[in-house]
Amino acid sequence: MKRSHTPKGASIELGLAISGATLPEGQIRDITEISYFCDCSKQLVHTIEKRAIDKVRKTLAKQGILSSADIY
Repeated sequence: MKRSHTPKGASIELGLAISGATLPEGQIRDITEISYFCDCSKQLVHTIEKRAIDKVRKTLAKQGILSSADIY
């Protein structure tokens, strides 16, 4: 297996950027396609997505936009 010289986080960000730049307007990518572009597992994409959603919910709750009951 060939080792990459790019840190995993940078590889994921680059993959997302390429994925977004090549996505036709009005289309969406599924988790399999995203994991392909980012060179990572579908589980990692799911974990990153969950963390991002949790972060947004907590930020909205702090701003009073969501109640703390809505967070989870």
